Amino acid sequence: MDAVRQELAEELGRAVRGLRHGNRSDRCIHDIRARLKHCRALLRLLRKSLGEDAYHRENARLRDAARPLVAVRDAAVLVQALDGLCPRSGGGKAIYRSIRSALRQECRERRGQLRRKALLSSARLVGAVARHMRTLPLSQPAGADLAKAVKRAYRTCRRAMTAAEQQRSRDRLHEWRKQVKYFAGQLKFLAPLMHEHLGNDLALLHDKIIQHGRSGGAAVDGLVHRLTQRRAKLQRKAHRWGRRLFDATARRLEARVRRRLPRN
Repeated sequence: MDAVRQELAEELGRAVRGLRHGNRSDRCIHDIRARLKHCRALLRLLRKSLGEDAYHRENARLRDAARPLVAVRDAAVLVQALDGLCPRSGGGKAIYRSIRSALRQECRERRGQLRRKALLSSARLVGAVARHMRTLPLSQPAGADLAKAVKRAYRTCRRAMTAAEQQRSRDRLHEWRKQVKYFAGQLKFLAPLMHEHLGNDLALLHDKIIQHGRSGGAAVDGLVHRLTQRRAKLQRKAHRWGRRLFDATARRLEARVRRRLPRN
């Protein structure tokens, strides 16, 4: 579908410009990562018209382009997650400030380690995807093909949700969240899709609190307790939304999407 290709081309161009600009602020890094994820979601919709070899090659380039940004993003988001757990007591505030200071320092170090050379290398990878997308002889994807791609993503999300309900481990919750984001990106051109974060950032924050607050005693225990309660609350909410979102069968969703897309 021309609309999917056009959006993919525009997002690739914006990602290249952001990487070449070299701004390493938290906001810019987050924006570039979000665009690259959206590009990978759109690429999945074009998988049949691209062919398996071309799809895997371009998807790998986008994945590799985003990889240098992960450490900076993770360090920045942990500070935000900790701020949401700020304790009220005096003793608790002291250990909170200590851990926050350590996380901020780690964030600065990660940002400093992200060299302009790495950003330009990522820009070249994304640019290569954009060029190949323009030159490859793509077959025109029919509405039925796109509906099947959405159906496939929907099924993948449902399987990931079931696995996360059976065992709420970090890996399974992270996989569910990742697949929901891809699914949301694929449906973006049809309708907005709301989804909940599954608390994976809080899981990472748990490890950092233990690492940087070893001498905090009861104050650290209280902070960990609040964090555990919040993670559990977010996960319960996510599973409630998930059961509502994935209540329909994949076939029903495919039929609904197909009716809204052109046949050729």
